[in-house]
Amino acid sequence: MLPILLGLLAVRLAVRVPWPDLPSIPWPDLPSLPSPDLPGVPWPDLPSVPWPDWTLPGWLAWLLDRARYVWPVVLAYVLARREIRRRRVQDEGRGPVAGSADGPGRDGGGRDEDEPRDRP
Repeated sequence: MLPILLGLLAVRLAVRVPWPDLPSIPWPDLPSLPSPDLPGVPWPDLPSVPWPDWTLPGWLAWLLDRARYVWPVVLAYVLARREIRRRRVQDEGRGPVAGSADGPGRDGGGRDEDEPRDRP
């Protein structure tokens, strides 16, 4: 947000600075090129469409005026829900994770730390 504000401030200051008048550059007189003689396009005469005369209801006009503030929030919600669903499906496809509460222990043997070890 700060870079945008600083950029706008710089533009505003650049516009307000009384810049000196630059000398005019003498441009050479170039001969004008003739325009090519192109044939006209024969456009057909289209009948006018009798559009119905109606106006938007007041509540719909109010809603459309504020839609520019609402659509980013709705889009973020939809994208977040889709990402949550994608991650859940991905986690279900992987199976239990080693070291988690529902998976095998750290050593991968499937036994708890409290169980006695078999010693020879």
